[in-house]
Amino acid sequence: MGISILGQAVTRSLRDSYQLWRVEESLMDFRIFKHLPTPASQGSFWSLEDSGSVVHQIFRALSFPMSILLILFITTGNVLLLRVLWNRRCYSFTSTALISMGFADLAQCLFSMPVLSFTSLRVAMPSYSCLVLVCGVIAWSLVSSSHHLFIAAHRWCAVTYPTRYKSIFSPRSICFQLAFCWTFGTAIGLIPLLGYNNLHGLRAHNSTLPIVGSSSTVNSCLAATISACWVVCSMENMLNLDFINYVLFYSCVLLPLVLVSVFYVLLFKKVKSCCARRGLLGPRETFYLKQKSMATTMVLQVGLVAMSRFPFYLINVVKLYAPYCAVPSWAVSVATIFIVLSVACNPFIYILRDRNIRLQIGLVRARNRVGAA
Repeated sequence: MGISILGQAVTRSLRDSYQLWRVEESLMDFRIFKHLPTPASQGSFWSLEDSGSVVHQIFRALSFPMSILLILFITTGNVLLLRVLWNRRCYSFTSTALISMGFADLAQCLFSMPVLSFTSLRVAMPSYSCLVLVCGVIAWSLVSSSHHLFIAAHRWCAVTYPTRYKSIFSPRSICFQLAFCWTFGTAIGLIPLLGYNNLHGLRAHNSTLPIVGSSSTVNSCLAATISACWVVCSMENMLNLDFINYVLFYSCVLLPLVLVSVFYVLLFKKVKSCCARRGLLGPRETFYLKQKSMATTMVLQVGLVAMSRFPFYLINVVKLYAPYCAVPSWAVSVATIFIVLSVACNPFIYILRDRNIRLQIGLVRARNRVGAA
């Protein structure tokens, strides 16, 4: 009797797994979506023709453990940097902004990077649960990136108006600007939850497909509410291409990057003109050289973050303006890994460039060894 009940349970579990696989196939068969008569403006789905190839499966199998190791490594670096900055006795705007950005980067390590690693496995899950995860990734990324613009503006003001800098930027205004970074990133990240997402497009495309099998889950997805749908969880499936390109890329990445570049170009020109006037190194020249060193560190951070995130956005730009162009699956996986690597740019570039930070981290590690002994 017990064996027969156990056999029925195993059979039911296998049948449910098979039905879930059929749901995944019917909802997300991009080869079918590619041949649907869809206008170019509505081409919101990726054509992953070789997603089942052996090379792609091997790449995905290797990328997941690599991502887990990166999460542990980058989290350790962020914690060390935050501890050093937090123990400093004097707080400038840059150190305060780095602490705020460090908490955002730590949240990316603990939330965004596991989510990106999870979505690379192409696991089927409820649509709104996946959408919440994707929105969290966007929010933390924008919170971290928006700090770079304010740091660049403050570095430029410190060099251009060195005597009026502290009066212009009071502690209250600094707190307001950092609060704006967090509010801005969170607000943009919540936009897909308000309806500007790909769920309606997924359902509309799926309604034109023939029903495969007799799964009740498939029928409920076609006939009931969107919240009952199960989809393969990935950022490109959840987000509308217009939102990814026009809101995230052009407005929240490209425009701030141009402004940051302008601020640092003006800063370096000011430092060069001031240091060229005198042959000897006085207090004024020492101040400008220190500002130049700090600005160089921030430029390296911004440049590496931008280069690591550009592949993902460039793939989406190609897909938006050439909707029937096939995108190789390895390109999507590589772009995802580069996004994961972008989180490491902020703490480790600052650690490698700042000698005092390295010395203080060494003291912290030595103190921990003595305490453990």
